[in-house]
Parts: sequence; C-alpha cells; structure tokens
Amino acid sequence: MSELLTSLAKRRSVYQFENRLNHQPEELASTIGQAVMAAPSAFNSQTSRIVLVTGSKNHKVWELIRQAQEPLLDEDSGGDFYRMVFDTGQNAAASLIFFEDQAAVEANIPANPERQTLYKEKNAAITQYTAWLVLADLGYGACLQHFNIGAKEGYDQSIKDLLQVPDSWELNAQMPFGLLKDLPDAKEKLPIDQIIQIQD
Repeated sequence: MSELLTSLAKRRSVYQFENRLNHQPEELASTIGQAVMAAPSAFNSQTSRIVLVTGSKNHKVWELIRQAQEPLLDEDSGGDFYRMVFDTGQNAAASLIFFEDQAAVEANIPANPERQTLYKEKNAAITQYTAWLVLADLGYGACLQHFNIGAKEGYDQSIKDLLQVPDSWELNAQMPFGLLKDLPDAKEKLPIDQIIQIQD
C-alpha cells in the first residue's frame, strides 16, 4: 500500500516541464491504454477516448484551442492564467486529448439524458485521473485542463477535424506533459479526520 500512496503523491499539477519524452509515443499509449482498461466506467460503458499528440501536431492542437477559447475568456475569469496554460500546452512535449464518445454513451448507458451526462462525466474524470497517475509514475509532469467551453456550439470542430476523429466524439479535456523537472511546493490539505470518518 505504501507504494500506491507514493505513486499517488507524485501526481501534481505541473506547468513547467521539459519539452522531451523518455518513452516512445507507442509505449506511452500502450501503458496508458492498459491502465484505462483496468479502470471502471458506469455500466462498463467505456465511453472515454484519448488521442496522444506530439511534436507539430501538439503545437497545432493548442493553437486551435487558443483560437477557440481565448475570445471567451476575460480577466475576471482568470484570462491571464489561461493564456499561460495555452503557452504551456503549445510548448509541451506532448498532450493527451480526452473525448467522450456520445454514441457509446447513448448505446451503453441505460439511463435518461440527465443521468447519461452525469455518468459520462464520471467516466471522463476516472479516465483522466488514471492517465495522470501513469504519467506521474513514469516521471512526467502534467496538468489537466478543460477547454471545452462551447462544445455544443461546435467550438471543438476544428480540433476534431485536425485529429480526424468521429463526429460523435466530444472534446472533454486536455493534458499537456513533459519530462518532470521539479515537483511544486506541497499544498495545504485538510486534516484526515475532516476527510474520512468512522461510524459504528
């Protein structure tokens, strides 16, 4: 169990990392894929999809994200921070681009639309956290972003066109990453007894 906790502690939001990889993209994709296959999904619906982009394709993806999202940001909503994230993404060695396949949602989750949306988001969160843990365990720094504002209006269409993914895939999140330099300073956490209780 101590090894598990050590691996969990390695996962942090990292915005400064080296623009290089210590693994071939095929190896990364295989390891992440196996981890995601071992993770749960509601009704075993397996709705999450991932595209690993590197090099010039990574740069182009983040250029499109910037073009689509920047007009929707203002200073009150953290515009300067998000512009920093755009730069982080474009300068990353690679990124994981997360989608949810709406066709799989409708086919595999026997629920009303409201619950389908709820379960879909749970699936996405588990998949993204799993992939993040794998990257951290392999020595990479990464951060998770959700630049999907306006997906229903088609703001993600240019990215789907670039990556040539099915139209039923909905952009959900992005995770730029590169070789870890240093972990950020530790964050203050709540006392454990405020997080979990024992009752009998």
